[in-house]
Amino acid sequence: MKHMSSLKYYTRNKKRLLLLVSPVLLCTAAVFIIQSLISSYLNLQYKAFVETRRAYSAIQARGNPVSSGVLRAVEENENTQKVVPCVQDYTEIAAMLDMVGIRIFHLYHDDIVELMTRMDVRLAQGRLPEPGANEIVLHRAIAANKGLFVGDEIGNELDSKERLLGRYRIVGFIDGPALCGFASLESWRARVGIDRPEEYGVLIYSKPGRLEELNRFLQYLPMTGNELSSFSTSTASQAEAESKIAALLNLIYVALLAIIALCVGFLSYLFTITRAREFAILNIIGYTRRRILSSNLAAIAVINLAAALLSALISMGICAVLNATAFNAIGIPLPLIDGRTLLLCACVPLLSVIAETLAITRAFGSMDAISLLDSEN
Repeated sequence: MKHMSSLKYYTRNKKRLLLLVSPVLLCTAAVFIIQSLISSYLNLQYKAFVETRRAYSAIQARGNPVSSGVLRAVEENENTQKVVPCVQDYTEIAAMLDMVGIRIFHLYHDDIVELMTRMDVRLAQGRLPEPGANEIVLHRAIAANKGLFVGDEIGNELDSKERLLGRYRIVGFIDGPALCGFASLESWRARVGIDRPEEYGVLIYSKPGRLEELNRFLQYLPMTGNELSSFSTSTASQAEAESKIAALLNLIYVALLAIIALCVGFLSYLFTITRAREFAILNIIGYTRRRILSSNLAAIAVINLAAALLSALISMGICAVLNATAFNAIGIPLPLIDGRTLLLCACVPLLSVIAETLAITRAFGSMDAISLLDSEN
């Protein structure tokens, strides 16, 4: 009697093969797509919340004006290169889980040019706002998300749901790693009637290579009624938010993996038991139990890895189609290849193989070749 390999057995029993691979296919696809959506949201939040602050630290009035004493201490610090007045406003864009806040920097014209250079942001279309004009430039991704074009207007005077105060005409788009927008500080001053905008907010530029030392100094300044934002504080806040999301996702993934382990384990045990007589005959004619068991386990490993790989490729295709048809257009593309996503997807076939190994090993442990053949007779 010639031993039929387990791979051949499953390819000839397509219904059983489909039952075995379906949980792996579905679970891998679910993990891939969920993780891609979450990664897209976190990447967007990072570009808006952290990436912008690589170039500066900031103090903003939150209830009390920024005191002249604090400003003087900052200007005189050995790590400070420059302090410029800047009032920050906000708009929002839609993301996977929530709305993401986007900073709009009200600056003098030369300071806009300098901050764009420091952020590695460039003008991609149109022009910069004229000093004193109610004009604004936005990142292309922001405009795409909101469905805006050059010449359109934005602000809460047009839409009560908009967080950006006032009314601005879009005169240009910018590109770069930081999601933000720029407007004229002169127009803001004229609208609110303020002579000293530095009391409402400043940007602080560090000397080259001294940003970390400057941020440590800023953390110890008395700022009651003011808000300090820096790259270090933003990075810590981003890490905390990511850890909370990761904790929730891990619960979801553990539940999915537990379900798939039960499913494939039960099916493997059932399919192995139904082949008990075949294995008994092979054992009697000379095939060792170890050889038969190893053949089954190797086949299971190949089937699971192939199913997971196929599912990941299909999921990449789905994400690529979603990007082309929707997500690229609104500025929040899904990552097609992400290290964490691929690692989580690899856990699916690994756990499946472990569950099936335990089930098949238990099934073999309960088999007695002589008893099985006697019972058939």
